[in-house]
Amino acid sequence: MNLKKVKNKTNEENTNINFGLQPISNRFLKNKTDKSPHFLLEVSWNNVIGCPQILNPWPVDEIRPQFDWITCFEPEDHLDDLCNIILDLKGQDPEITVAGYSFKDKTTLDRLYKLGYKKQWIIDPKNDLSIVDPLSNVETFQSVFNKISANKISKKNGKVDIFIVRHVIEHAYDLSEFINSLKLLIKEDGYIVFELPDCEQAFMNGDCTAIWEEHTYYFFESSFKRCMIQNDLEIVFWKKWKYPLENCIVAIVREKFSNKVCKKFSKQINHDYIIYNNFVKIFEKRKVNIKTKLKKYTQKNGKVCILGAGHLTIAFISLLEVTEFIDFVIDDNDNKSGYFLPTGVIPIKKTEYLKTSDTKLCLLGANPQHHEKIKKNLNTFKNNGGVVCSIFPNTKDYLEDII
Repeated sequence: MNLKKVKNKTNEENTNINFGLQPISNRFLKNKTDKSPHFLLEVSWNNVIGCPQILNPWPVDEIRPQFDWITCFEPEDHLDDLCNIILDLKGQDPEITVAGYSFKDKTTLDRLYKLGYKKQWIIDPKNDLSIVDPLSNVETFQSVFNKISANKISKKNGKVDIFIVRHVIEHAYDLSEFINSLKLLIKEDGYIVFELPDCEQAFMNGDCTAIWEEHTYYFFESSFKRCMIQNDLEIVFWKKWKYPLENCIVAIVREKFSNKVCKKFSKQINHDYIIYNNFVKIFEKRKVNIKTKLKKYTQKNGKVCILGAGHLTIAFISLLEVTEFIDFVIDDNDNKSGYFLPTGVIPIKKTEYLKTSDTKLCLLGANPQHHEKIKKNLNTFKNNGGVVCSIFPNTKDYLEDII
């Protein structure tokens, strides 16, 4: 990783973080001789919104999933509460219309349906966005969702009272186009419900697993509020639900034809920029420390494995450059077994492989929300002298605190 100071169009100095060429994290390899495409991963500071972003988003056709068994996990423990909050906006009127942007909104719509709110629809990728590849995900949706397609959808389905957009806006390449297209789908007095990850804690902790080629923007609380105001949206409800890996921001907004940025959020830009710059220092320190610890551990105790063959694990291995210390990855997804990671060509095994392996250290690269359950499943491994620790800073049994 290297840093460079650049100046934008308004002559403001900026720090770009260049992580070099990185693999596509969903491009699992069938054979050891296969190679994943690599692209330059460079994170920059967006001076307008005041948040980190990927400077040059990767080609959509490349990051589109290649397998139909790749899944995504979004936190849902708060959805029952959120549904009640949504319905209160319209006085619990069962005649209101609700809609969702993607498959990520289906579980919310299902909850609302069971509560009696049956007038609903969801954008159809094939019919509404002309997407024919069934493997396409939100990376593709955002590339073709624009004012033209939004107007067509609006004419076909009608405008709605509530439009739900969970964990998608951070994937948008053209943020203003995406937001303004969403506006075309709601009634004059309608609401958009945004849900997205809060990246502030991860950047404060120097946690590189937050960096993912599919997330273009890395919002903190204040930067998302600035983003809403700058796009003429009024925030009528705001809450941050706490989760082990990253907190979940929910902002319910409606159109407001004013572009006055709140001074409070403007002043916060400097604070957020300090967090961004400190991320580099903390990350570099963690990188040196982790590599040193893993080197000493493997020299003394032998093999190390990591559990969870997802983008969090891949970011940890690739960005920290610790490939040489990871012998294999554990994942009980039957489809992933036998494949190799796109970084380091590291083999993916099932948990039962631990019984025959002489590995003594298992790092947890799965979402911390599942760590306690995973640890229970690894009781035999621990009883045989194995050590289990987390790759995520400020979580229980974090590796820098354990080894």
